[in-house]
Amino acid sequence: RIALVEQEAKKRNVQATEAEVQAKIERLIGDQVEGLIKDNGLNNEKELDAALQREGQTVEAVKGRIREELTVGRHDDIRATILAHKMLRGMTTISEQDMRETFDQAYGEKVEAKQIVVETKKKGEEILKRLKEGADFDALVKLESIDPRSRQTGGRMNPFSPGTGPLGKAVANVKENDYSDVVKTDDGYHVLKVLKRIPGRKVTQEEVRPRLEEMVLDRKMGAWIIELMEKGQIKKAF
Repeated sequence: RIALVEQEAKKRNVQATEAEVQAKIERLIGDQVEGLIKDNGLNNEKELDAALQREGQTVEAVKGRIREELTVGRHDDIRATILAHKMLRGMTTISEQDMRETFDQAYGEKVEAKQIVVETKKKGEEILKRLKEGADFDALVKLESIDPRSRQTGGRMNPFSPGTGPLGKAVANVKENDYSDVVKTDDGYHVLKVLKRIPGRKVTQEEVRPRLEEMVLDRKMGAWIIELMEKGQIKKAF
């Protein structure tokens, strides 16, 4: 991927400076620190630093380790990403819908849920009826679900955005510990139990617009590289 992007950048006379690479590394460090804050149920970097100090560490030390890992292990990849973003900005439009959807996914409310997946709508309705009558969800997952991945975790799913996609829309207005209607996807018919609704982060779309644009471009980048390869404009190289 790196060689592929660099070859196309050379054709288009697009360059990335070392200062741009270092600025990107600092943004990635910030993203990882934000993730640590969120994963540990904290509110800000100050609280994270206090928690780390209780374990004999500091935020600055953690940042230093991340910086070294990125500089040594991902420098060329980060440079290629910057080049790809520059090229994509000249070829594609970032719509407000792209921005809204990305904002909702990254910063909006999230839902933690479990699911049971079955082959037919009729079976899904039977499962839903049994659940509303008091059947044990975990037991039904083991007995009835055809989804091997979630069955191994008791039906538990990764947190996702309500209102986005068929499953998100199905739980948009479902309260905690309640069930969705039966919803169809390519994987089958799903019945979801909402475990927890996690409030979105207290930021506005405008406050994080530059980061959102990068996230949209990241998503478009993979499709663009595949398109280049399929058109035979450049050869696949690693």
